[in-house]
Amino acid sequence: WLVLLLIVSLALMCAGWCIAVMRCALRRQREGHNLVVSFLAFVGSLMLLPNLMSFPLLLADEWLQGWWESVRYEVTVADVMRIPDLGRIVVRGELGFGSYKALEQAILAKPRLTLVQIESAGGYVVEGLAMARLIEAHRMDTVSLEECDSACTLLLAAGQERYLGPNAVVGFHRSGRPGREPSASWTPTDHRIADYYRSRATTEEFVRLALNTPFNRIWTPEPGQMFAAGYATKWWRERKAGY
Repeated sequence: WLVLLLIVSLALMCAGWCIAVMRCALRRQREGHNLVVSFLAFVGSLMLLPNLMSFPLLLADEWLQGWWESVRYEVTVADVMRIPDLGRIVVRGELGFGSYKALEQAILAKPRLTLVQIESAGGYVVEGLAMARLIEAHRMDTVSLEECDSACTLLLAAGQERYLGPNAVVGFHRSGRPGREPSASWTPTDHRIADYYRSRATTEEFVRLALNTPFNRIWTPEPGQMFAAGYATKWWRERKAGY
């Protein structure tokens, strides 16, 4: 609700600014000031208004979708399970809003576990990035033994050691939503994803291959490519004792 209030406030501020400029331009024209300047200011603000109004919506696209799902009681939170006997936390399912909080509680619980196993087809990038930074801040290791696609790849990249199981399939693509046309180029969200991959010592060539894939397709590199690019660090058979 706070995010929704912020978006509405920002939209109203943008609209108010444009309308104020347009009114000033009309007043200047009535007072006999330079007609050309007044006309350009009026037309410029009129053209800028729809673009500024759409900016808050683009900025918080996933937040709005998550808010709408919460209103309709359709929020999907990943299953987060602590398995002390295996020395790990398992995150399984869609990364919907609330998954970060579930992971945080599992990480802070005792005894402390240092490995996160991620099996997910993806979800919200906003939530995935937050969860990735949480894993990174606690200096945990990560592994995928089955499937890790889309926003899930951010969590896998967050580990100090990033293990791959022999049957793991990791899939990458640009951000997007079903029902929309794939973007022709990287969006601001894609640039944030790229920056995070880079911060985890992933090569630029790999990052570009990952994010040049439209969201309605998926790129599943071979394990050797992920190791060579620095995205993954070790095979699961090379894991530390206790895992």
